[in-house]
Amino acid sequence: MSRLLQYRMLILLILTGITVGFGFHIKNLTRDAGVSSLLAEDHPDYLYWKEMETVFGATDQIVVGISSQETIYTRDNLKLIHELTTFFEDLDEIDPDDVTSLTNIDDMQGVEDELVIEPLISSEEIDILNAAQLQDIRARVRTNPLFHGKLVSANERSAVIIAGTPTEVSMQDQQIAALKAKVIAKINELKARYPQATIALSGTPMLKAYISEYMQKDMRQLFPLTVIVVMLLLFFLLRSVYGMLMPILVTLFSIVWTLGLKGVVHSPLTIVETVIPIMLIAIGCADGVHIMNEFFGFLRKGYSKIDALTAAMRILTLPVILTSVTTALGFISLLSAPGVSIRNMGLYLAFGVMVAMVFSLWFIPVLTSFYRSTKIRTGQQRLKASASQASTFHGIAEKIGLMTVKHRVLIVSAALSLLLLSFLGMLHVQVESDEVRYFKPQNPFRQATEYIQNALGGITSLDIILEGQEPDIIKQPRILKAIQNLQQFCEQQELASYSLSLADLLKRINYTLHNNDPDFDRLPEEVETVIYSTYETRDGQDLLVEKTEQVSGFEQVAQFLLLYEMGGGDMTDEYVDNNYQRTRITVRLRDMSSQRLTRLLAQLTPYIDAHFPDDVNVRYSNHYIRFVMQDLIIKSQIYSLLTVLVAILLLMSLIFRSFVAGFITSMPVFIAVLLNFAVMWLTGIALNIGTSILGAVGMGVGIDYAIHYFSRFRLLFGQAQTYDEAIIQAVAETARPILSNAVAVGLGFLVLFFSEYQVLANVGWITALSMFTTALSSLIVLPALLSLLKPSGKKVTHNNAVTPGEQYAAICSETSL
Repeated sequence: MSRLLQYRMLILLILTGITVGFGFHIKNLTRDAGVSSLLAEDHPDYLYWKEMETVFGATDQIVVGISSQETIYTRDNLKLIHELTTFFEDLDEIDPDDVTSLTNIDDMQGVEDELVIEPLISSEEIDILNAAQLQDIRARVRTNPLFHGKLVSANERSAVIIAGTPTEVSMQDQQIAALKAKVIAKINELKARYPQATIALSGTPMLKAYISEYMQKDMRQLFPLTVIVVMLLLFFLLRSVYGMLMPILVTLFSIVWTLGLKGVVHSPLTIVETVIPIMLIAIGCADGVHIMNEFFGFLRKGYSKIDALTAAMRILTLPVILTSVTTALGFISLLSAPGVSIRNMGLYLAFGVMVAMVFSLWFIPVLTSFYRSTKIRTGQQRLKASASQASTFHGIAEKIGLMTVKHRVLIVSAALSLLLLSFLGMLHVQVESDEVRYFKPQNPFRQATEYIQNALGGITSLDIILEGQEPDIIKQPRILKAIQNLQQFCEQQELASYSLSLADLLKRINYTLHNNDPDFDRLPEEVETVIYSTYETRDGQDLLVEKTEQVSGFEQVAQFLLLYEMGGGDMTDEYVDNNYQRTRITVRLRDMSSQRLTRLLAQLTPYIDAHFPDDVNVRYSNHYIRFVMQDLIIKSQIYSLLTVLVAILLLMSLIFRSFVAGFITSMPVFIAVLLNFAVMWLTGIALNIGTSILGAVGMGVGIDYAIHYFSRFRLLFGQAQTYDEAIIQAVAETARPILSNAVAVGLGFLVLFFSEYQVLANVGWITALSMFTTALSSLIVLPALLSLLKPSGKKVTHNNAVTPGEQYAAICSETSL
């Protein structure tokens, strides 16, 4: 300590300088609200998704639903659709070819064995449409399966505009925010001029934009609120403004370093990492609180300022290191998770915790050495009141410890029953990566999205990609019929609203070229009998006669496509590549639920294996990424839980030089953490990208409580008390600091309940509950296990050759938070 204080000005300058340097780079921090942050850049499904976008066009789509009370087929409604469609086509961020609506779609008609392709609605005539023309448009849409139920709802009261947005735009925070601002400004303008219509804005690019916006909002609102809540609690516990400020300064510095480091390495802030500042405020102040509490305690005993500081740091240096390491270890366990976002969160939180440790060990002593301590010795009445309260609490805690020992079998049995319930929760808890459900039910964007999902088929699609082994294989009738049958199977499933493919376009061409004959509303057969008229000379006269000819279905498909392209059609680009070797079936999904998508894929896989040709490979893209994310969430939870359990078990065994002791101290916390799954199961909360971190957080922070208790028990057992007496007194002496710490951390996390995101709100209250359950488990289940198993046969005496665990026990004996 003397060496530290000798260079205190240099240390302050160095720490402040580094903090300023990191703070300067916070301005470089960007946000990433996309799914790419949850996958490795070299993940094969992610790379395939990007490749398919280059082949078939943008898969991220802005979706606008326009609805009317009576019918969408009015001149004003169509003018509104046309104006908004033109707006999207003129945006620099959007390819005009990726914009689809009722007013820019092409329709086809057969004229003398030719296809005439023209706009369904002429832009020049849209302002003067009369009733007859509107009825004609309605009739043409009703009879066209490419439009009805897809661009226009079945009840004809709603229509949709779809604008594909390249992922290089939708994944850039500033670009997507600017695009969202333009779109909303235009929609507000149109709402004022077309009050008869309701306009709902959604789609995955807007989802990312809103997530990014709310991330900023949460940072601006929840972070200051967390600081205020923790400051008030610390003032209540320490009864000192200075004592309150020191831990807060430590956490603020650790936040600056952590966010600054992300800015230095250009690591974007994802939705999960939004909670990093709040978590560091809640967790990082604990060590500072212990130091300030001990410092004031020694001042009240008459120590000089430097002596009080030296004594406090002598007994608290080791526990600060140990508790920081165990907490960081919990976060580092997230590095075993497959998702990039979760791994980054674990890494940066561990870094922030270790920074807080450094500031607690260096910054607080150095700055406190300047503290004027004259007022602290005058508070005798406050000291007596505090001692009286502590005595009362000690008595209650002692009775609880006595009951714990008396009913140890019942308590351990109850803990095992909770463990069984937790395993049931793990088996039954739902896994969900639907980002729309990240928002609370009353959120306007979620409500708009749910409207579009219910009325217009949804905002996203599962792309089924078929890859043949040779060019032009997609033109073969057997392949096209397999595609058609697969579409029919998909549309029978609950999640699919409709599907579109090259087969639908070819059916429509066949139907149109045969004068809308229902018999030709089908795909070509392998061999087609073509009836055609020609003139023959008979008896000197030219007579018109009908003849038949056998042609291959492959040739007829090729002819249809040629006629379509010659007529000006361009829809084939959406469904097939230039070599006709790779094609896409777009299955529109009613919602973004990864659970329902899992069930759909489970039904598709056996069907494809049984019915699809062997010379065509089937893969998935687009919304399939959510399924991949769900798998990553499950793996992340399993990996992080196993990693942190093993790591902490080994660390506890090393600290206490006993595997049995390590096991006993770890298991009560593990049981309490697993209880989160039962709570989630019973309350219907899904395991998602946010709640997947609960295990690591609970174990990393909760193990500190077990360390405090077990260390105190070892010390008391070494002071000539009986085994059970040591257990009871350890409960009495550690209950106050453990519960105080749990309340402080829990209240810090509880602030997340006010987040705009439902997922973060759930993380907040479940983590707060976890802090309480891990604290209680350390004070009730752990003592019961110790009393039942009696792992320590020897008394531990404090001497010069003490183990790290025994040193920690001595340290804890002085702690009276």
